[in-house]
Amino acid sequence: ANDGNGTATLLFSKVYLEFGDLENFEKYLNISVDQNNPVAMKILGVSFLEGSLEEQDFGKAKFWFEESAKHRNINSMVYLGIMHRDGLGIDKDFRKSYFWFSLAGILKTDGVGDKEPEEFAEGLKEELTDAQKIAVGKEINAWLDQHPAPMPQVIPPL
Repeated sequence: ANDGNGTATLLFSKVYLEFGDLENFEKYLNISVDQNNPVAMKILGVSFLEGSLEEQDFGKAKFWFEESAKHRNINSMVYLGIMHRDGLGIDKDFRKSYFWFSLAGILKTDGVGDKEPEEFAEGLKEELTDAQKIAVGKEINAWLDQHPAPMPQVIPPL
């Protein structure tokens, strides 16, 4: 963590959370965010979405989910899809929601979650025209070109 490894700093912050020290949890979570850790960014987004660390703030939640998504964090993409689908702090936008769910579905690993991003996207298809779905496909390709896969932050063996 002292060498700038965002993953190590995030794990350090979780130790404080386990002991109920929210002040230091938040402090080290923010340091991990400053170290460009996308999981820390997602956790910060969730905390603003739910109002668990500070007051609920959909604008800040959306900001942190977008920052995390730039690093290809699938969970943040799903949260962005939900925010646009349900109009959480923003106008409902099924096209943007479909974009985020579809992108998450393309990038996700083989692990199975409670509900897959493709299922969320499928549920929105009837809300979009064929032209909109084609345009979203092009936007996804452009997004993927602009956001290459980052090198993962790992903790080196001891």
